[in-house]
Amino acid sequence: MNAHTVVTTPAVTPSFFKRISWGAIFAGLIITLVAQMTLTVLGAAIGAASIDPARDQDNMRALGTGAAIWLLATTLLSIYIGACVAGRLSGAPTTADGMLHGFVTWGTATLVATLLLTTAIGNLFGGAVSLVSKSFAMAGPREMGVAPMVSGTVRGNASGEVQEAAGLTAKDPQLGAALARMFSRGGAEQSPPDRDAAINLLVTNHGMTREEAASAVERWSQQYQQVRTQAEQKGREIGHKAAHGISKAAVWGFLALILGAAASAWGGWSGSASSFKEETVVAPVGP
Repeated sequence: MNAHTVVTTPAVTPSFFKRISWGAIFAGLIITLVAQMTLTVLGAAIGAASIDPARDQDNMRALGTGAAIWLLATTLLSIYIGACVAGRLSGAPTTADGMLHGFVTWGTATLVATLLLTTAIGNLFGGAVSLVSKSFAMAGPREMGVAPMVSGTVRGNASGEVQEAAGLTAKDPQLGAALARMFSRGGAEQSPPDRDAAINLLVTNHGMTREEAASAVERWSQQYQQVRTQAEQKGREIGHKAAHGISKAAVWGFLALILGAAASAWGGWSGSASSFKEETVVAPVGP
């Protein structure tokens, strides 16, 4: 009775001399980007069709949440598809190598997407800065003076004193400059010379008595201090919200990167595993 042994060999002879295929990675990158673009356009079409301007704020917030979930899901799907293509085309000798091809595809796609995003944001920011700079350059000396700054500050409040100050500083640049210096140094109490200069201008140029001018400057100084305090408090609130939003976005970005790495490894493994078929050979042993 002859004994037999079963020998299992891979259908494709592996090559251990070439462990990476950049052509396969580049192909996976192209598929990833195109798939992401296609799914993003589809999501934009669905979202635009579901927008109703008459909806309340809660529904709009839910739409934003749905868009974020769609973006995350389509990104993972796109990475998986691209990594699967890279793993399949790599001709890797083992499934572990196919997994690494998918992983490298994910890294390349992440770098390309980051480069495109930062370039777009940089161009947008540069355009905004250029627009503001040109606007300032087109303004004349009077428009860039301190009087409009004071007028703009005090017009933010609807009180009668504020409207009075806005009208006077718009007509009298010297008064606006004196008040601007006084405000920048902390108010009437902290800057007596500028306070006296403003009082003198009110008496000389606007027909006020010295008592009326002193009372007006004091009221304006108090009003300015209140506005500045409110602005500082609002700024702190906005800064706190911005820091919280950045922290939250960073956490979700980290999780998205980890999930993307896992999806790419899985895609590379799936693509390479499908290329390995085993065949069984029955060989006799002995005479």
